[in-house]
Amino acid sequence: MQNFHSDLATYIKNQNNEDATKLVLNELAKSLVKDREDFIEVLRSADLSVLDNATDLQLIDGFVKNAPNNKKLLLGASFLVNHKNQTLNFDGESEVSDSGVKNSYKAMDEFFNVGGWADAIKGIADVGGKISGKVMDTQNQKKRGASTQLAAQQQARREMAQSVLAQRQQQAELKSKEKETKAKTTKTLLIVGGSILGLAIIGGIIYAIKKKK
Repeated sequence: MQNFHSDLATYIKNQNNEDATKLVLNELAKSLVKDREDFIEVLRSADLSVLDNATDLQLIDGFVKNAPNNKKLLLGASFLVNHKNQTLNFDGESEVSDSGVKNSYKAMDEFFNVGGWADAIKGIADVGGKISGKVMDTQNQKKRGASTQLAAQQQARREMAQSVLAQRQQQAELKSKEKETKAKTTKTLLIVGGSILGLAIIGGIIYAIKKKK
């Protein structure tokens, strides 16, 4: 819908993975607010335990904490986002974009795993165990990689939490306006109804007076 697919494709083409991931995370936050059950199902389908009464932040944490190592979770999240942003095919029917799912998955996978640092470290570890002097380098890179991954998770948590909070506030404002509008409408109906009743009473009095005469 709207510019999701074109924006995502542009970010991926320009290798702007951070903005691509922000776009996907924002869509996930929308799903959490508007389609909570679907969001929970994505987590459960990835073998995560989720309570029915989990808070927004608990759901966000459940996703963020497991995103780096749970490929099934990223795939499910990618499908959910693209299911909510279906495209029109040549027949004019809505369908889930295959390229959209792949791009969403690619963006998040690289973001949470910081460009594949985990695979790079594994390769170094394989060699480092055999070559003298490489063990310490491997340990240092593991520490740097873990620190970078933690920063990515914190950023993702912040992005989603802010998006969810903004949507909740918007919902509260709309609900407040609806109540205000309903109250004004009720007041207007009471005033109009009272006026009509008053006119009817006055008319009845006048009629009674004329009848006596």
